[in-house]
Amino acid sequence: MPQKETIQNMRFEETAPALEIAVAKAKSEGLIPNVNFTYLYAGTYRKNREETVESLKLLTEEKVNVLFGPAFTGAAKLVGPFMAYYDVPQFLFGPSPLPEFGDPTASPLTASVVPNVYKICLGLIDLCREYNWVDIAFVYTTSSTDVNCRHIAPVIEGAIADSVYKVTLSYKTRLVLSSSTATNLRMNELKERARIVFTCLETPADMRQFMSAVYRNNMANEEYVYITTVNHDFTGASWDDGLDDAVDAAQRYFLFLEGPSLYSYYLHDAAYLYATLLDIVLQTDPTGYDNGKKIMDCKFLQLKGLTGDIIMRENCVRDASFFISAFNASAKLQRFLSISIRPNGTRIDKNYASEASFWALRGGSRPANSPKCGFRHDQCSNFTFAWILGGVALALLVAGLAIALYCIIRLRRLAELEIRKLWHVDFYTLAAPEMKKSVRVSHVSMKSESVHSTASSQAVDNFTTGYDLYLLNEEKMKLIVHENLNTFIGFCMNSPNNSLAIWKYNFRNSLKDVLINKPPTSDDFFKVCLMKDVINLLWTAPELLRNNAQGSKEGDIYSFAIICSEIATEQTAWNEVDDDNAAEDIIYNVKRGRTPLTRPKLESNTENFNPAILRLIRECWSENPNDRPSAEAVKKEFSHIKMSSKGSLMDHMLRLIEDYALILEQEVEEKTKEAIAERERADFLLYRLFPKEVAENLKQGELVEPEQYDEVSIFYSDIVSFTVLASKCSPMQVVALLNALYTMFDSIINEHDVYKVETVGDAYLCASGVPRRNGHEHGREIANMALSVVKNIKSFKVPHLPGQVVDVRIGMHTGNFKLKILKERTRKCLLLLQVQ
Repeated sequence: MPQKETIQNMRFEETAPALEIAVAKAKSEGLIPNVNFTYLYAGTYRKNREETVESLKLLTEEKVNVLFGPAFTGAAKLVGPFMAYYDVPQFLFGPSPLPEFGDPTASPLTASVVPNVYKICLGLIDLCREYNWVDIAFVYTTSSTDVNCRHIAPVIEGAIADSVYKVTLSYKTRLVLSSSTATNLRMNELKERARIVFTCLETPADMRQFMSAVYRNNMANEEYVYITTVNHDFTGASWDDGLDDAVDAAQRYFLFLEGPSLYSYYLHDAAYLYATLLDIVLQTDPTGYDNGKKIMDCKFLQLKGLTGDIIMRENCVRDASFFISAFNASAKLQRFLSISIRPNGTRIDKNYASEASFWALRGGSRPANSPKCGFRHDQCSNFTFAWILGGVALALLVAGLAIALYCIIRLRRLAELEIRKLWHVDFYTLAAPEMKKSVRVSHVSMKSESVHSTASSQAVDNFTTGYDLYLLNEEKMKLIVHENLNTFIGFCMNSPNNSLAIWKYNFRNSLKDVLINKPPTSDDFFKVCLMKDVINLLWTAPELLRNNAQGSKEGDIYSFAIICSEIATEQTAWNEVDDDNAAEDIIYNVKRGRTPLTRPKLESNTENFNPAILRLIRECWSENPNDRPSAEAVKKEFSHIKMSSKGSLMDHMLRLIEDYALILEQEVEEKTKEAIAERERADFLLYRLFPKEVAENLKQGELVEPEQYDEVSIFYSDIVSFTVLASKCSPMQVVALLNALYTMFDSIINEHDVYKVETVGDAYLCASGVPRRNGHEHGREIANMALSVVKNIKSFKVPHLPGQVVDVRIGMHTGNFKLKILKERTRKCLLLLQVQ
C-alpha cells in the first residue's frame, strides 16, 4: 500500500494498523490461540509494475504465509496466478476487484472482502429496472496513478450484456477533463443519447470538474440522473478551484454509491476473515498454516465485520451490498436505497416513506428515461411552427393562384395571336441542320424547333406531263393533313432573299436515298414490309385516288414493279446507266417492247429472297397491260405470302436487337470470367510474395511504410551437416529433399500464428508477431512450432536415402523489430532490419 502519499483515499498510517487490530480481535474471540504473526509492509506504489515486483519479493524472498494486497486492481490481477503457484492465500482490500478474481482457474487462492465490481454493476442495472430506465450512458476518467476506472469500463459492458433486464448502453466515452473544449464536445454528444449517466471518476478533483462540466453545459436539471459506480469519499475536503457554485448546483442530481469510506475497514475484515479460515484449518491440521488451498476452501461463511455482514460463498467471493445516497430536501446527503446482490437475485430496500421524498429536489417526480420530445427534441408537435407553416402555405397558394390566372390570360392572348399567324414562320427561328453526304443526291435542309425545310437538287431530264392547278389560301393549306401528303408548315415572309415555303422535314429521305445509303437491316422481311407500304400508295395524293385523274391503274402497277425491283436488289432500277446515251437507249428499247423485254435485272442480292415475290414482280411489269394483276390482286397475293412467325416489322426489329444483345451479353460474360480469373491469379501470386496486409496496401496503390514492432520472436533453422548430405545426392535429389522438408515445415507453420519470411538453401527463417501483432503470444507460438519441428523431424525420411537421419539446428530470439519492403526493379523482399 502507499506509504508516502495518499492514492485513491488510501494512506499507510491510516490503513495499516487495521491489520493488527483484526488479529487482536480474533485472538480475543479464541481464534488462532497459538499462532504468532510477523508483519511485513512493502510498496510505495505509483505504478502497477512496482506493486507487482514488491508483492513477488514478499513471496519469493520473505516466504510469507499470507498476502494482503496489492491494493490496486492492475497489480492484483498480475499477482493472482503466482499465489496459486506458491500456494499462498491472497486477500484483497483495495478498490472493487474484477470478475477474474472469482474465477477458480485464474486466481484460485484469491479472496476479496470488497464487493465485486461486476456484481455492483448488476445491482445498478436492477436499480434501472426499478425505475424504468433503459437507455444509459457511461463516462469515466483515468490518471497516471489511479487506473481503476480503466478496468471497470469493460466490466460494465459485460454486465449489461449478461443482465436479464435489457438496457442499452447508448453512449460511452473517456473524458479528458483538462480540456474544456473536448469535454464540452463529449457532453453535447451525451445530450443526444441518454439522460441516465453512469460515472466512474478516479479522484475527487475529477468529480468536481465533471460536475462543473455538467453545470456548464446546462445538464444540471431534473431530466438527468448521474450514478457513481465506485465507492470513493468525495466529501470533507476544502477546495480552492473556484468550482463551488457549479458543484453545489450539479450534485443535487447525483446518486452516490456508498459503502465504508475507509479502506482500513476492508483491511480489518480481510485479516479477520483470514484468521477465521486459518482457525478452521488448524483445528483439524495443526501444520496447515502454510497450506493455502485448505485455507481458501470456503463453501459458505458468514461473519460480522466493520464493513457489515461478510457473506463469503464458493471460491471466497463476497456477496455485494452497498447503499445509494442522494441529497434530500434539506440539501443533506441521505441513504435512500440499500442494494444487496445474492445468488438468487438483487434485493433493493427503499429507505423512504414515499418516492416523492427521494426525488424532492426534482419536484417530487421520478426522472424519465428520455425527454418528452426525445433526446433530439424531434418527437413533439410544435404548434407555433405549424401556424407559421400554414400561413406560409396559404400565402404561397394565393400567390400561385394569381400567377396561374395571369398565365391563363396571357396564354389565351398568345393563342389568338398564333391563330392569326398560323401560317407565318419567322426566318430567325430556322436553323441549318447537319449536312449529310449521299452517293448521288445532295440535300440542303433548314430546321427549327417545330419547323423543317428541305431543298433537294438532282440532274434529271426535262419532261412534261399532265397536271392540274389548285389555288388554296395559307390557312386552308395549313389545315390539309394526311398521311399520304407532306405536311405544309407555312410561309417565311421575312427572309433576306425570297419568300420561303416551309414543309415538314422528311427525315427518312426518299426511297432512292434509302437504297443508296444501305439500310442497316435489309433482309427479306424488311424488304417485303417496305413493298407493303408502297402497295398502300403512300406516295399518291388523295385527290388522285378519289378522281382517277391522269394516269392508269395498269401504269401504276408497272411502276410498282420497278420500285419493288429496287427494293429487292437494293439498287436503283437501271444501275448500269452511266451516261445520258445509255439512258436514251433503255427508254427506246422499253418503248419498242422488243423481245427479250428490257427490264431491270433481279439476280443481284436475291439469292435467298422469296421466289413468289420475284414472280409477282415479273407479272407486274408484263408488256401487255391486261396481263398485269390488279392492285387488289397484288394485295391479296402479298397477304398470302408467309414470312414464318416473325410478326410485324417492329417485332422483327426487336427480335434482331434481342439476338444481338444476347450475343453481346455472352461475349461480356466470357470477358468478365477471363478478367476475374486473371485477377485471382494475380492476387494469388501477390499473396505468395507478400503478407496479406502488405499485399492489400499494394493493391490499393498505397505506400507500405516501415513498421516498428515492439515484440517479435524469430525462428531460424538449418540442416546439420548439410554439405555432407548434399554430397550424397544429385542436384535434383537435393531439390527433392529440401522440397519435402520445407513442405513439412510449411504444414507446421499453418498450425501456428507464424509467418514464413524466406528460405536460403538449407536455412529456414520465420517469425511470429509480424506482420500481424499478437501481443505476448509470439514467444509461445515460435516455441510450439520449434517443438513440432523437432518432433516431426524424427520421422522424416530422405526419399532416396531411407536410412539417412536428418537433424536440424534451431535458434530463436525475441526482441523489437522493424519491417520494411525494399524494391529493386522487379525484386521485392522482406528484411529484418533490427532484432535486439
